[in-house]
Amino acid sequence: MTLFSGRQLLTSALEDFENQLRVETSLVASTLHEPIEKYLDQGLTEAEVLDAVTALESKTGMNIRVLRADGSIWLGGEADDNVQQFVNAAEVRAALNDLIIYDSRKVDGDPVLFSAASILDGDKIVGIAHLSAPSTAAEAAVRQRWVALGLTFLALTLAALFVSLYLSASLTRPMRSLQTAALSIADGDLTQRVNITRDDEIGDVGRAFNRMAEHVEQMMLEQRAFASNASHELRTPLTTMRLRVERLRSGTLDQEKVVRYSAEIEQELIRLTNLIEDLRTLSRADSNRLEIGSERVDAKRLATAVLHELASLRGERQITVTVQAQDTLPVQANMSHLRLVFRNLLENALKYTPVGGTITWSLTRENGEMISQVVDSGMGVSAEDLPNLFQRFYRVDKARNRRVAGSGLGLSLVQAVVEKYAGRVSISSDGIGHGTTTTVYWPVEQHIKSPPQLKTASHVSQKSFVPLGNV
Repeated sequence: MTLFSGRQLLTSALEDFENQLRVETSLVASTLHEPIEKYLDQGLTEAEVLDAVTALESKTGMNIRVLRADGSIWLGGEADDNVQQFVNAAEVRAALNDLIIYDSRKVDGDPVLFSAASILDGDKIVGIAHLSAPSTAAEAAVRQRWVALGLTFLALTLAALFVSLYLSASLTRPMRSLQTAALSIADGDLTQRVNITRDDEIGDVGRAFNRMAEHVEQMMLEQRAFASNASHELRTPLTTMRLRVERLRSGTLDQEKVVRYSAEIEQELIRLTNLIEDLRTLSRADSNRLEIGSERVDAKRLATAVLHELASLRGERQITVTVQAQDTLPVQANMSHLRLVFRNLLENALKYTPVGGTITWSLTRENGEMISQVVDSGMGVSAEDLPNLFQRFYRVDKARNRRVAGSGLGLSLVQAVVEKYAGRVSISSDGIGHGTTTTVYWPVEQHIKSPPQLKTASHVSQKSFVPLGNV
């Protein structure tokens, strides 16, 4: 690229010098027109015209001669000038035709540039201004251009080096900060973040890193809380069983207490088994090993079964449960998964609804989804607790001696299973004392048809309900 630029520069410098020579020749001819005209009118002497020629030589730095129309030397020049060399010179012949060109010839072995222009008196040529300059002048012009090119190239190189160093530093500094933060997180400092001061791609990487770090920190906090809560929930039934076993082994209990303690141990074993099964289901969901079922499940019939399973809890608390469902509600699911969702939602409502309260459970189908909504008249949920209800082991009643039994995993399980089926679950409440509404949206495969023994959905309006029972 530099060599190409140098060749272009050489060509440009020579052209500039040639143009300058032609311009100088034209100016010299114009300048000498007046003194020569006066000389011809005998207003000036030959010596005075020669002085004008000498002054122009000093001004232009070139050798100037004034030739006659026949090409012979009239004024100026060196004493040893060969007169004949100008008679047939190309620049002289061009000047006689009112043209200005330049020619290059060797004089005493050295290249010299020549140019000539006619001096006119009206239409008559009264003389020829003839200029010559050694080619060293052109070479000097080329050298000047080369020096300018070199300085420009050097300046550009230095600028490019400075810019590359600046860009390199601007890239490596944030990368080093990211590296330091990443190593700190690897060493256990999960609070480490990078300071972001730019809005380019590097800034985007920094923001992504901070989001990742926040996510990792949150995951670790949740994991620690999960381990702490799980150990407590596992320790509670184990402690109860150990105490009961110690009393039984003492041999000092009467038959009534033996029976009661045995029943309590059995209940704690059931509770422990259910807790382990819940944790196992959550683990499978977290590791994406919870397989989606392909069974055709009758949601209405399943709801009836769940209602009967919890009949004893309803009876103890004297709670009225009204279940409303469309006549036909087949959905694609694993029976145990949908049962888990239904049972947890209804059991949750029964536990948190006071004695004598009411629960309404509706099952509808809209826009390709089965919508299960449980509305209770229970204690309700405060606005600050609502966003946390799906956290594992989260309890609105945070005391260790809770009034309501449970592990705090029910809603987490419901959310994990529902989202596995591309559904969603939401909870709303108007506050403490105003009850709670839990809604599940479960996708329904459109190609699933009702079994022959059931009425099809076309026989019942989508908004119609068939009461399953009032208890």
